Amino acid sequence: MTIQHDVAQNLPRNAEQIRWQRQAAALLGKLLELAAKNSLPPINWTVVNAGTTLHGECIAYPSHPLRREYFTA
Repeated sequence: MTIQHDVAQNLPRNAEQIRWQRQAAALLGKLLELAAKNSLPPINWTVVNAGTTLHGECIAYPSHPLRREYFTA
């Protein structure tokens, strides 16, 4: 088995993972547009698992009284 064979063998899987990443990035763009339109606080966003998951983390201080409401919004 050669390196070229390994690359060619993984092309369909790579293409699928790239498609997932593009879909996650498109969804993130829509979420950020809505957040800006509604003056929501910033959230840390991460695309994980080769694009199959979009993870959001509220960056407001844990002691902030509206932290949960910000994240829920």
